Amino acid sequence: LKDDYTCMMKGHFIDKLSKYLIDNSYDTFIIDFGGDIYLHNTHDQLIQIEDSKFNIRIPKGNWSILTSGN
Repeated sequence: LKDDYTCMMKGHFIDKLSKYLIDNSYDTFIIDFGGDIYLHNTHDQLIQIEDSKFNIRIPKGNWSILTSGN
């Protein structure tokens, strides 16, 4: 959409929140904000959705998954 800044706002918010968590000694966390996901210092793990066959393996490290915008 033309002039739709919501995806930029979400990215800015995730940046600010992740910095806040790191500055306050959170070692490992996952932020899911409207489908945009940021993972900090995660361990190799399998995430499954209860009562479904869906699962995803999250590798160790820092990751961003952006589901909106171009």
